[in-house]
Amino acid sequence: MLVRALLFLVTFALLQVGWQLLASERVRAEVVHAGVALPAAGLARLLTPELAVRADGTVLRAAAPASGAAGGIHIVNGCDGTDMLFLLCAAFAVAPLGWRWRLGGLLLGGTIVYALNQLRILALFYAQRRDPGLFDLLHGYLAPVSMLVLIVLYFQLWVRRAAALGPSV
Repeated sequence: MLVRALLFLVTFALLQVGWQLLASERVRAEVVHAGVALPAAGLARLLTPELAVRADGTVLRAAAPASGAAGGIHIVNGCDGTDMLFLLCAAFAVAPLGWRWRLGGLLLGGTIVYALNQLRILALFYAQRRDPGLFDLLHGYLAPVSMLVLIVLYFQLWVRRAAALGPSV
């Protein structure tokens, strides 16, 4: 168990450091723009078309409606969900699973991480517009802890399911 924990930490650290060293600021900004901000802007336009939300690089902006203020959020490095994805990758890398279970869990888990991060970005966007205090609470505590708990629960359920169904599935 201690060896797995150390391998998990090393794997997570290597993924984090590798991403920071290998991806330039421009690459990270493009990943955030194309992978996070554009889809979040599209979802926000579906939910609240009157806000005319758009992605300006790594900034999610709303046009000023007649009855309210314009505003938005800047999606910075670390808000793109890669840290949660790297945690999941490190967990599956050291999990006692066959390669099919490992790959399937990682693919589904990556999709879950992405969806949760999009929900987090939207919640932060709307919170910033309505109540900056709520934004601070969501951004600093509730959203990251909630994401982590949900990802850990998903991982545990996947590993238990794999153990119950066996390596042939």
